Amino acid sequence: MKKVASLFAAALILASPALADEKEMVPSPAFASWSKHKPGTSTVFKFTMSAQGTSFGMENHAELLEVTPEYVVINMWTVTEMGGRREGEKHKMKIEAMSEKRSSELPPGFTGSTEFVGDEEVTIGDKTYNCHVITFTGGMEGAQGTGKIWSSPEVPGGMIRMEMSGSGKEAFDMKGELMEVQEKD
Repeated sequence: MKKVASLFAAALILASPALADEKEMVPSPAFASWSKHKPGTSTVFKFTMSAQGTSFGMENHAELLEVTPEYVVINMWTVTEMGGRREGEKHKMKIEAMSEKRSSELPPGFTGSTEFVGDEEVTIGDKTYNCHVITFTGGMEGAQGTGKIWSSPEVPGGMIRMEMSGSGKEAFDMKGELMEVQEKD
């Protein structure tokens, strides 16, 4: 299950626009996504997943705590629901305004390929977002997967929708979608 979680984390990184080369510092897409919002702005992203004969749901909550010209601080917590139990995990994440350029769209440790396939409109509730769509194939920590990500710079964190699946010993299917954005004035 940890390998699948690693692929999920990699998918979150893929929601950011592509960067190229190494060692050069460039504006961070994640910082840009969050820094235009006020502290207290929050998102809820819900997932459903099946793996190894088990199905469960997961909610990823994120709240913007602090915005400075150099960084933002996000309070993140994930709640997993499986077999009638709910478990949560919280942590704070500091996102610097500048990040190192990468040689591909893939996150560190992830091998494979990505492809920008175009733009699509996605409606969540009563709001429609113009999304960039990326497909990916590859692996991380021994788990292999393919997926598709819809992202928009309009949303804190960038991700609107995600689908991912894997085969073999670590077979899984995962789908997720932004459920809520609460803007603070």
